[in-house]
Amino acid sequence: GPTIVTSPGATLTVTFTNSLGANPAGTVTANTMHSPNTVNLHTHGLHVDPAVDSIFVEVEPGESHTYAYQLPSDHHPGFHWYHSHHHGSSTFQVMGGLVGGLRVEPSSASDLPTALQAMARVTMVVHHIALDNSDTSTDPFTVWTYTDLHVRVGATDSIGASYSDSSVTDAWAVNGQYQPQHAMAPGEWQIFDVVNAAGDRILELEINTALQTVDVGDPASVSTATTSGECSSYLLAVDGIYLDTARSGPHVDHLVLVQAQRVSLAVKCDTAGTYFLQTAYSSSVTNYEAASVQNLV
Repeated sequence: GPTIVTSPGATLTVTFTNSLGANPAGTVTANTMHSPNTVNLHTHGLHVDPAVDSIFVEVEPGESHTYAYQLPSDHHPGFHWYHSHHHGSSTFQVMGGLVGGLRVEPSSASDLPTALQAMARVTMVVHHIALDNSDTSTDPFTVWTYTDLHVRVGATDSIGASYSDSSVTDAWAVNGQYQPQHAMAPGEWQIFDVVNAAGDRILELEINTALQTVDVGDPASVSTATTSGECSSYLLAVDGIYLDTARSGPHVDHLVLVQAQRVSLAVKCDTAGTYFLQTAYSSSVTNYEAASVQNLV
């Protein structure tokens, strides 16, 4: 979905229209997957009335619902996200891409340092699509394939997917695109606002000059990313809250985002060339998950 931008003290009004077809007929049982075409809108990070940001709202096919979020005047600036959270179909809908970025801008020039406010910002909503899962031991976050979810939730529409590379069985998309490109000038600082908009996979990020596919082990003991020094990365904010002091080092070079987590990273690459913002794999971080390594951008 589109990146929504708002500001402290504003009333954010969103009219959400459900243009999906009718739900399949059948009995709805609590705590089971059902109603694939019933949706709603839920935000992560906004300090707003929970009665407005309610996961119990049900927008049925053909209906509309208007959300009016009143942000407090002292709301922190930061990056957040939203997704559909209808109980019974949210896993299916999140993996299907009903997600988006949400940014609260500074209310005044004093809210953030001038240097940060001058940097270009890039929204990266990263979501995971499981095409084939051969590892069923992913407790507590079972990775259902999209086909599994399609069947379990009772969806009747055809997925209609075709794959140009059948070896890709575990895909990540950025802003709904598979491996998009992004251009930066050498020496230019930009802020990457990144959210792991997935309910199943932990996301481990690195920036490398070539795609790294090996288990990096313990990120604390080895600097795994940007080993040749062309790029610098600083962690500015976590879950929409800016840090008192920007962080760098191994745990930023190999950055771990759990499900639904957001970060803001200041990134600069001094030398012209091609770089890979990629998912990486550390067995010391996700020892219960199958390795998931892919170029993102």
